[in-house]
Amino acid sequence: MAKYNVTYSCGHEGTVQLFGKADARDRKIKYYEEYGLCSECYKKQKQEENAKLGFLIGGSVADTLSEKGEIQICLFFAGDTLPYKEEIKALGYRWTAVDASQMAYMHKPDMGWVKVVPYEHLEEEKEKAFAIGAKEAEISDRELANQKERYQEMLSEQKLFRKRNKKKLEAQKQLADLLPEKPECIRDG
Repeated sequence: MAKYNVTYSCGHEGTVQLFGKADARDRKIKYYEEYGLCSECYKKQKQEENAKLGFLIGGSVADTLSEKGEIQICLFFAGDTLPYKEEIKALGYRWTAVDASQMAYMHKPDMGWVKVVPYEHLEEEKEKAFAIGAKEAEISDRELANQKERYQEMLSEQKLFRKRNKKKLEAQKQLADLLPEKPECIRDG
């Protein structure tokens, strides 16, 4: 481990901490000098890319069912999200790590605004996103085919879930049928 002063490709200087063998460190320094950007230039480049990309909403079929056996969709905002931060938070999205497979057809940020919703709520959630100015992200034919395949896999998982949990689901339905929708004191008030 050692610290090195480097001149990035943008012309700015900085200090980097490198690990590994000397030849690997030399390759890394050469990379910084030919292609690397200082943190300020990198940040500016990302802001420009995001502004060019626009304010987008995308989604993918989640890898797991909900606790109720529902197919879930992982929705995420991408692109120029900073001006919409408060509106995004108000919609219930969290700033969290984004799985790269969820961003296969968009730029791949390490972090993003993410919300997991049942498939049945997808259109409603998209309408909320459109209402604050988001546009739907374009998806490649290949990614669309992957998502359709994933949806079919999750339908199969859902059938197995329902088969395994049939008695439990029936008991929950019976209980729900016995309970009033709202207590009387709330209905009038």
